[in-house]
Amino acid sequence: MGDDVTFVFGFDALRALARDSFGSPLTDREKKEITRAEGAGVPTPTKMLSDARSMGARVVACDTMVKLCGLSQDALGQRLDEVMGLSQIWRLTHGARTLAF
Repeated sequence: MGDDVTFVFGFDALRALARDSFGSPLTDREKKEITRAEGAGVPTPTKMLSDARSMGARVVACDTMVKLCGLSQDALGQRLDEVMGLSQIWRLTHGARTLAF
């Protein structure tokens, strides 16, 4: 819709992204939800993220969050567009419409 979109990853989502398991079901409930989504023709979270990035969405994480998760910017490679400070994320999201999942 023409808006700039930035996904800010943290904690479990960031670790899953680093291990290439983002969107993989972790519980029986999530497995059932994925099965229902597939039956309804809904793309996987990984596919939706990939599609969003191909349309210009960015994926970022806070530098402190990366350290707290025991990761490094090098280990994250191309999975993130940028690792930035919290103050940069704060400015980036100031006045933005936000969704949290």
